[in-house]
Amino acid sequence: MSCSLRQLIALQSVSKSFGPKTPLANVSLTISRGEKLVLIGENGCGKSTLARLLVGRQTADEGRVIVTEGVSIGYLAQDGGFHEADSLMSCGEKQQKALLQLFQEKPDLIVLDEPTNHLDDEALQWLEETLRQYRGAVVLISHDRYFLNRVADGILELCPQKHTLKYYSGNYDTFLATKQRELADEIRAYEAKKEEIASLKKEIKAHTFSSKKPAPAKDRNIMAYDRRGEKHMKGKAHIISQAKARLEELEEDELEHPLPKGYRAISFDPEPLNVAFAFHFEKGHFSASIRPHERIVIKGPNGCGKSTFLRLLLSKKAPPGGKLEWSSRAHIGYLDQEGVLEDEALQVIEYIQKRVDLPLHEIRSRLHQMRLIEETALHHRVGSLSLGQKRRLQLLELMFSKANVLVLDEPTNHLSPQLIDELEDALCAFPGVVIAATHDRRFIQKVATATWDFSTVAKEIA
Repeated sequence: MSCSLRQLIALQSVSKSFGPKTPLANVSLTISRGEKLVLIGENGCGKSTLARLLVGRQTADEGRVIVTEGVSIGYLAQDGGFHEADSLMSCGEKQQKALLQLFQEKPDLIVLDEPTNHLDDEALQWLEETLRQYRGAVVLISHDRYFLNRVADGILELCPQKHTLKYYSGNYDTFLATKQRELADEIRAYEAKKEEIASLKKEIKAHTFSSKKPAPAKDRNIMAYDRRGEKHMKGKAHIISQAKARLEELEEDELEHPLPKGYRAISFDPEPLNVAFAFHFEKGHFSASIRPHERIVIKGPNGCGKSTFLRLLLSKKAPPGGKLEWSSRAHIGYLDQEGVLEDEALQVIEYIQKRVDLPLHEIRSRLHQMRLIEETALHHRVGSLSLGQKRRLQLLELMFSKANVLVLDEPTNHLSPQLIDELEDALCAFPGVVIAATHDRRFIQKVATATWDFSTVAKEIA
């Protein structure tokens, strides 16, 4: 590594727009040698744009990106290893090969956009250890919370709505604890502000309609009584004026609860699955039946056949020499690994309308509650969405589908950590069947009621 100075790169009041959308506004950031920073935020908020600005793949509309002379920068874009031409390699193998090549170059700063996508457990452990020992600076965009806890020493939260890029010291769990305290403080401040507004309105009304005057002078001194009355009215007017000024000050900013009204997060409303067993599979010595409320996670190294098995389940066709039986009441919803969407030429709202048998006003109401797709994105073409936005659109489709069996292939790919937490909670409350293939260790710990290890059974059931 060539650079010996501590500051490697700095962003000074940087802004970047794409048409009417401004993901980055007046953002400033300094990255120093040895830092391991994780950039997080909602899907589509501008994380990948910021990464591309850091590595010179895009230019700022306003502000400056200052790279210290002699500093070398390495970059792996989201799914960056997939340009590899060898079709015999799995997505995870291509991703690991691209990462290995990047580390061998030993740049002063490495910027990695979702590097854990498609990596199996062994590759993840290798990446964690490599990053922990790496002497250069690292900026990561990742949804893998276990990975973030192992690697990060600082979190950068990008919030375009507030035009902020805020730094939090520590790993992801430390960040979450801090955010929970901040939310509690915001809710207390909201309630105090709401209470003060109500009190001021009451005070203004009471003084405005109060007709009480000073008691008449006992000595019948009319002039003194008039002076006291005038002083009283002036005092009342002053109190009303002060209260109105304070009320106007409080109401300058729209009073909005920190938690959006009617917000439902990710939730599913499936058709009833009142059966003893939803699914039965047999081949060789492997036999399995799944009941409602069970959540099966399939794990194993890349290339062991997890995705192939999920596609076999979707086909509902028994493998040669085996059995595959679904209940007639099973309504299957599928989330593929790559975020493939049909009808990419349609606008987002048209795409949803085509798949949901509800009036437009009800669709919009539910979209507002779910808050997975921004209102401004509803008229964008599906093909123009980012990978994260496409993933959220897939989730919306799954939520609207009323499926009582969810077949999920790497469901945490391309989602923000906050959304993954919501998805896990929704799956844990899901009354039907969940069958998921994933490398996400935290997801497995939280969601799985049972795991199938395909590193030992894949050959038998293929």
